[in-house]
Amino acid sequence: MARFLIYCVIALLSFLAFVAVLAPAAPVWSLVSKDVLRLQPDLNVLMVDGTIWTGNAEISYRQLPTSVLSWDIAALALFKRKLHAQLNLAGDFHHFETELQMTQSDLLINNLNGTLNSQYINVVSKPQGLTFNGDISAEALSLKASPKRVHSASGHISWPGGKIISRTEAAGTRIFDLPPLDGELSMLGENLRLNIHHNNQTAVDIQLKPNGWVLVSVKALLFDLANQPWPAGTKLSDSVLEFEEKIL
Repeated sequence: MARFLIYCVIALLSFLAFVAVLAPAAPVWSLVSKDVLRLQPDLNVLMVDGTIWTGNAEISYRQLPTSVLSWDIAALALFKRKLHAQLNLAGDFHHFETELQMTQSDLLINNLNGTLNSQYINVVSKPQGLTFNGDISAEALSLKASPKRVHSASGHISWPGGKIISRTEAAGTRIFDLPPLDGELSMLGENLRLNIHHNNQTAVDIQLKPNGWVLVSVKALLFDLANQPWPAGTKLSDSVLEFEEKIL
């Protein structure tokens, strides 16, 4: 009798393990989709396939091109109350891969690498009269955050330079040639900062605040690199244009 019960327990555990490993991701997503989309209403999930451990989802955000998000979750990490996954985000004009770790209090994005082609951004910027060419490369980007704020960030971004085209009714079409630019991701106080520079001189300073507002400060250096005039009496390191927008 005891042996029979042991066999039954083993069979039951084996069945549960089989179900856990092969559990389809789509029904699980249907259970949490309302909460996720309530927090991020601009996110559109078009399709979910695979299992909760290894699968993919076709997603879109606002007007940006559609992406396929693939994941591979390490099951053993869950016993330590951690989520450990390899993520891959790919689609037209973009491809990124990273390692994600999550606990009850923190989120860690580690070693994010990839490429973003200008045509991906031009989808959004072209209606505003601005386009550019070339690839933006991300190298070893890492970020640690909690629900309230970002705690640490690091990594490098580069653009090989090229043409930026501006089209407005007032000025018509204008083409600017810019040299290569680099960006360093870091923290400045509680703000997430991207310092875009040329030869270690800041051209654009971008800061994301904990409240979701982003502040962009354009330095006179950027105008100089584009062979454009800037306000008299200012230094290359001075901010000559600033704007702020809520993005999160």
